[in-house]
Amino acid sequence: MIGQLFFPPSVLDWLRQLQTFGIFAAGYLARPLGGIAMAHFGDLLGRKRMFAVVLLMSVPTLLMGLLSTYASIGLMAPVLLLLFRVMQGAAVGGEVPGA
Repeated sequence: MIGQLFFPPSVLDWLRQLQTFGIFAAGYLARPLGGIAMAHFGDLLGRKRMFAVVLLMSVPTLLMGLLSTYASIGLMAPVLLLLFRVMQGAAVGGEVPGA
């Protein structure tokens, strides 16, 4: 369903599926970067303050839910989906080392 909504209909089905998996994989690949950044700022500012930054996880999730489809905004749909997924992954990666 995600591939049908966020990628062009002219793309082959298997390639659309691969692109969808790639976007979700990007979120997992961003986790270590989020962990490094959040641990660094947690040491500087305090871990309690870093846990208060729960908005880093909730805002991209909300924006993904409100994101328009490829039919509406064209190429910006998969680009924004990728950006929000990377932000989500970085936020999740930052929660684990801080705990």
